[in-house]
Amino acid sequence: MEDLVELRKEIDEVDASIIGLVAKRFTITNEIGNIKRASGLNVHDPEREAYLLKRWAGLGKKYGLEKDISIPILEHLLKFSKAKEAEQIDPKNIVVLGTGSMAAALGMLARSAGHNVYVKGRNREKEKKLAELIGANVLPAREINTDYIILCVPPTAFTKETIKLVSNCHGGALMDISSSKTEYFKKAIKFASESGMKMISTHPLFGLEDAKRGSGIAIITDGKTAKDVEDAASFWTSTGLVAIKMSMDEHEKAMAVSQVLRHAYALGFYDSVSELSNMLKVDYEKACTAKFMQMLENAKAIKSEEWVAAEIAKSNPYSKLVYEIAERNLRKHASSLIF
Repeated sequence: MEDLVELRKEIDEVDASIIGLVAKRFTITNEIGNIKRASGLNVHDPEREAYLLKRWAGLGKKYGLEKDISIPILEHLLKFSKAKEAEQIDPKNIVVLGTGSMAAALGMLARSAGHNVYVKGRNREKEKKLAELIGANVLPAREINTDYIILCVPPTAFTKETIKLVSNCHGGALMDISSSKTEYFKKAIKFASESGMKMISTHPLFGLEDAKRGSGIAIITDGKTAKDVEDAASFWTSTGLVAIKMSMDEHEKAMAVSQVLRHAYALGFYDSVSELSNMLKVDYEKACTAKFMQMLENAKAIKSEEWVAAEIAKSNPYSKLVYEIAERNLRKHASSLIF
């Protein structure tokens, strides 16, 4: 028992050293944050993070630690370091146009970062409720200077009447968050021009269940000045998101792979499960695995908002290619496995 007590004392001493070193690390990263802000640099530095990941993997190996232990520690340190670096910001006037779940998620991120957030929607009761939820204000009727008006409305609700809801806002830029860029983007540019505003197109690369610091957000660079892009990146970085700059074509190609293709297989899978189980007259849940049910739940979620998947597919210029490849590969596997 005496040995156990002594070993625990050693652990306590090691823990104290770890906490002290972590605190010292945060002191240094705070200074780095000050330098970045003074120089107008982005908080997120992919090259530095790649170097650290490689270095920590090597250090872990040197001291007999698996990557599963060393890398998660680094990832947590990086996450909170970036959050601390982004805390001291120049507050912006942000209007969230819309009262849905994504409006709440983005509004909360902006508000938590210290920005002045206003909520505007078509329903006064809903806008008041959302403002209270995220600690923001309902957009006043008086004239107001804004930096960004974030369009958190679906494509079908994005009309001239919707833009009139923020006609008292001046000096800012409209910022859409749609994953369906082609038609929505054209409409947004037109409305922004008619309203005398700039237009910045973005796309949060996360769902409602993982809208948090450290998630990515794409910023479309087409037709924008370097300053407009950097300003938008700086704003989103201040909220804890990772700004990823890309062209419209890069975005559409990425969406073809990560969304259109995924939706195609998920919808096909969901419909096939229903059709096949009915045809075979079998209750598949009696003998299915947890992984199968997880796949089915994911497919069910996409099926429940099939109109969203359809909107994304219709607007993506690579959708035809996606479906051709998906069908060809299904037939190839069917041929090799069965026939």
